[in-house]
Amino acid sequence: MTNNEARRIVRSVMPRYEGRLTQEQVAEGVRLAQENAARLLNAARLLLHSGYPPIAMALSVLAIEEHGKIAILQDIGNTTNADEIKDLWFQYHNHISKTTAFKIWNWHFAGNGMFYWNFF
Repeated sequence: MTNNEARRIVRSVMPRYEGRLTQEQVAEGVRLAQENAARLLNAARLLLHSGYPPIAMALSVLAIEEHGKIAILQDIGNTTNADEIKDLWFQYHNHISKTTAFKIWNWHFAGNGMFYWNFF
């Protein structure tokens, strides 16, 4: 089975909602995304300090994506334009779109000619 076939099966059983959101739904989505991002980041910290940096990095990326959902959800709640809503839902489901909000200021100069990622 290909990935596309698997996606079609999942979407037929559990279709994506891609319509408007009320302010209450946005607030709940933001709260859940914040909680999930915090859980993922805490798990990443534990794994990093337990000697598993590759897994910690993977969970960190997931935490960044969860945090990236927040602005997208807020934008969905603040627009009534159907085309904009459709585009925002595409961004919500797109990994790259959710990580572009991650600020460059998380990279710091270490003083020895190297940069390090100040996420932990």
